[in-house]
Amino acid sequence: MKYISELNSILSQQLDWHKSRVDCFSQMLLALFVVRSVNLSEIAVAMDGERASIDSRYKRVYRFFSKFELDFTWIARWIYSLFFNKEHKVYIAIDRTNWYWGKTKINVFMLSICYEGIAIPLFWRLLKKAGSTTAKEQI
Repeated sequence: MKYISELNSILSQQLDWHKSRVDCFSQMLLALFVVRSVNLSEIAVAMDGERASIDSRYKRVYRFFSKFELDFTWIARWIYSLFFNKEHKVYIAIDRTNWYWGKTKINVFMLSICYEGIAIPLFWRLLKKAGSTTAKEQI
């Protein structure tokens, strides 16, 4: 993938992670922009890896998320610092989506920051109910 070494360099300066973890994260980010989906199978297909099978790439992505805890507050602050400074006017978006996984109801409430026509998710919470959120939940 084009730009992988540049992204690795940028992320290595910000993240105190092992080199292979930074590389995996970089590949996932670039693949995410290509496939425009959070489906791990699709991300694995788009990841750079002529030497690795798609199944191996999928397992690598799965292990990344299953065996590593991310500090989402730190990541949200870092994302904010990439796009904004104190002089910028900031727009946020609050959104809720729900769907079914089999018979299980999944309801996600999300806070995103808006930048040049896209909403970048910063924080989210799984709600233990279906349907709309109350003002108290939104606050």
